[in-house]
Amino acid sequence: MPHIVIEHHKDISSDIELNKLALTVHNELSIQETVKKEAIKTRTIEFNNLVMGDNDLITNYIHITILLLKGRSEELKNSIAKNIFSKAKEFLGESFFVTTEVRELQNYIK
Repeated sequence: MPHIVIEHHKDISSDIELNKLALTVHNELSIQETVKKEAIKTRTIEFNNLVMGDNDLITNYIHITILLLKGRSEELKNSIAKNIFSKAKEFLGESFFVTTEVRELQNYIK
């Protein structure tokens, strides 16, 4: 059931292979405690514009949201966020801004 949403600037696909990033993050989540690989759904979402701080346009920014059902400890959620962040940075290198967030799904129905 976990969802991974990778948000990225539209121009980033010429710099990295998004399918490989998605697979890398997907596999990293699958080895985390309480997560079953067959339940994970990973997708990328393209955005057109990002203004960050004093910079007019940022194209090397990736935000990864991990959506989980309720019930996991804060310690586990923090660990998942850190592990996903580390794996994404390892894949992307230092020239990318990366952020991760773990959220609990409310009233999820499938």
